[in-house]
Amino acid sequence: MNWIRRDYVATIIIWLFLTVVSVVTLPDISALIRQKGQVTLPVTSESFQAYKLNKQMQTGKNSSSVVIVYHKKSKLNQEDQRKINNRVKQLARQKKNYQVTKITSTLNGKEVAKQVISRKR
Repeated sequence: MNWIRRDYVATIIIWLFLTVVSVVTLPDISALIRQKGQVTLPVTSESFQAYKLNKQMQTGKNSSSVVIVYHKKSKLNQEDQRKINNRVKQLARQKKNYQVTKITSTLNGKEVAKQVISRKR
């Protein structure tokens, strides 16, 4: 029974030592930001494109929008589009659970599809 207590204390001492070493050797984040500048996303990244779409679709101060972007290196095929449409239909069936008031997707018509599907670069 005494060996359990001894191993427990040894484990705590090791963890405390590792924690102190980690804190002491951490880089100074403020100095790194001053030196290198704030990290920003490139305008070609998918996250930035989604951010721009979200800003365009924002309707009011008391609402929020979510933009879901599907990305593939090659052009989306019919199977990909079918999977996306199934997900949209699934979300539409459960929209009360998620407090969704409006869904805009390719299922809304050809004009909407032209707006939400990008051309391959």
